[in-house]
Amino acid sequence: MPRTHQTNLEDAAVLNLTDDVYRRIKRIHKAADDTEAARLRREQIAGTGGGR
Repeated sequence: MPRTHQTNLEDAAVLNLTDDVYRRIKRIHKAADDTEAARLRREQIAGTGGGR
């Protein structure tokens, strides 16, 4: 099937969405990592060790 301008636009739109989703997931992971690091610091300061 020959490539058309429409096909190229659709491919670009999919890549754009994929890139956007990838960036959002990275932000979520970073926020989760930051939250976990803060929790571990609090536990270390409190000397609780998380009750473990």
